[in-house]
Amino acid sequence: RTHNDGLGARYTAARRPVSLVYSEQFDSVEQAIARERQLKGWSAGKKSALLTGDFALLKQLSRRRRR
Repeated sequence: RTHNDGLGARYTAARRPVSLVYSEQFDSVEQAIARERQLKGWSAGKKSALLTGDFALLKQLSRRRRR
């Protein structure tokens, strides 16, 4: 709601409206920031699997590929 009211960061305010598609609860801000950094490093496929709840695909995409 804050972002859509124009009170969030400039980046987000310029890309309204935004909608929340996923959230998690954490005990501390530090834990939340660490998780956000982790998710930002994921591929689009892994993020999509998380959003759809396809944990089997998420696990498959998380495996290290052998060269």
